[in-house]
Amino acid sequence: MAKKQTWDNDHPSAVFATKLLAEMIATDLQPYSIMENEGFRRYSRNLEPRYALPSRRALSEIIVPDIYGKVKEEVKKSFHTVKICVKTDTWTEATTTRAFVGVSAHWISNEWERRFAVLNCDEFSAKHNGENIAAKFNRVLNDWNLECQRNTSMFLFVIMWRIW
Repeated sequence: MAKKQTWDNDHPSAVFATKLLAEMIATDLQPYSIMENEGFRRYSRNLEPRYALPSRRALSEIIVPDIYGKVKEEVKKSFHTVKICVKTDTWTEATTTRAFVGVSAHWISNEWERRFAVLNCDEFSAKHNGENIAAKFNRVLNDWNLECQRNTSMFLFVIMWRIW
């Protein structure tokens, strides 16, 4: 039996397979190193011998960031016609004591479906005070082109939080 020709990276089936691979890694929180696991490589080869897995570097530096950019633009578009609530949370990972800050958005779509998106999640090495958290929060809002409209209840919550 003749060996099948490997698809070029821009072949429609290869593009689709790579998109699904990147989505699997993001959805299942898999490390990029899965690409180097012999069992995964063998599994992929047997599913479709014509598909050549992208390199770990291509996946992490080009493919996933490209998908992220497209998803981010779609999420931004959905913000144009609704009001959103943006919140932040900080926590410390128990085993490594590394601190993190997350910023998420919540809204009701025009179809009356509850939606949310994680806008940012980063390690947070700064002191966990109101000024540093607010600075990070504002950087994320700026990155997403969001304008914060503060309300009295939120202001009171921040004041009460600082008192405690």
